[in-house]
Amino acid sequence: MSKLGFRIPSDWKIYKLSDIAEVQTGIAKNASNEFIDPVELPYLRVANVQFGYLDLSQIKTIKIEREKLQKYLLQYGDVLLTEGGDADKLGRGTIWQGELSECLHQNHVFAVRPNPRKVLSKYLGWLTESTLGRKYFQLASKQTTNLASINSTQLKNFVIAIPSIAEQQSIINIISTLENAIALTEKLITAKRRLKQGLMQKLLTGKIRFPEFKNDLWHMQMLSKACQINIGGTPSRQEPNYWANSSKDGFPWVSIRDMSGRFIARTKEYITAEGIRKSNTKSVPKGTTLMSFKLTIGRVAQAGCELYTNEAIAAFFPKDNLVDQDYLYAALPLAVKRVDTDQAVKGITLNKRKLETLLLPILSIREQKKIAQVDKLLDQEISLLEKQLHSLKTQKQGLMQQLLTGKIRVQTP
Repeated sequence: MSKLGFRIPSDWKIYKLSDIAEVQTGIAKNASNEFIDPVELPYLRVANVQFGYLDLSQIKTIKIEREKLQKYLLQYGDVLLTEGGDADKLGRGTIWQGELSECLHQNHVFAVRPNPRKVLSKYLGWLTESTLGRKYFQLASKQTTNLASINSTQLKNFVIAIPSIAEQQSIINIISTLENAIALTEKLITAKRRLKQGLMQKLLTGKIRFPEFKNDLWHMQMLSKACQINIGGTPSRQEPNYWANSSKDGFPWVSIRDMSGRFIARTKEYITAEGIRKSNTKSVPKGTTLMSFKLTIGRVAQAGCELYTNEAIAAFFPKDNLVDQDYLYAALPLAVKRVDTDQAVKGITLNKRKLETLLLPILSIREQKKIAQVDKLLDQEISLLEKQLHSLKTQKQGLMQQLLTGKIRVQTP
């Protein structure tokens, strides 16, 4: 049994990270600095470094003395790791591949520079991403409520098992095949979502009509004229008997974080019958369309069972059979984009008046159902791709766990 807590192959070697890589700390931003010979360059912040990729949509610049430049410049193959903050930022990382010609990194992002004779960048990056790496960061970090961080000394003490460079490269080749499949599936999902957005916008503005309905008239109607709008509520958090642990002793209670798929049947939190009686939340029957209108605006879902919602979510009940529930699900996101939002203390919101006056295209029920059918078909295709993506990511994690611990060995050239 090794010091890692599991058996490793006899030909693998155990190192501290500091034995096989240099840990470079970043530059601290100081507005009061006075410069003699400054240069201004882009630099990476925590927001730029995500799990497995870089988000370069917003790059900021920083001034630095020219003579200090080499101390903070990134080099191709550096493994970037965030020191923490929120728990999801602890040890989050990816590999720098020279995306910008010259780039620095802030002091909350470590640049780990591997010794190429001992460890390859991609292999080291996967070790930090693996179960072993995540466990080490959690145990070694300084933690307070919802916050966790790791310093350079703790990072340097990360103990890892390393095979030969040849075996590392063979492992990289195997896992890269899955990574390429993941990247391709993600591109397909993005393309399918764009197709859906463009097609639905044309169908819901009349730019495309089904041949059998091309001569039918339609008009815009205020949402409150077409639907009864019910807004949920939150039972008091000070009353434990208002809250349940599961569906066995309570009722699903939806918040925005539960609206990640089309149908909602399970929620993070559940409320009791007494919590329902003592709050403003209202029963939402199965099949009802829901939409968030505070903080995150325009996220839609449908009730997969009878449930209740908080006050940031509205439920819609058509009047006089004017609109179809599945059509509402398709049409509401576009309707929200046509209205101005308000700024609230915690973010953007729609007030009740603006929610009620959203304009909805009113077509015949038959045409509504035809549009909703297209929307649902595209959703099903996207859902299938998302399941494939989840399966590929699960396979990758499982294979990494086996290969990076030596439980599965690979042939080397």
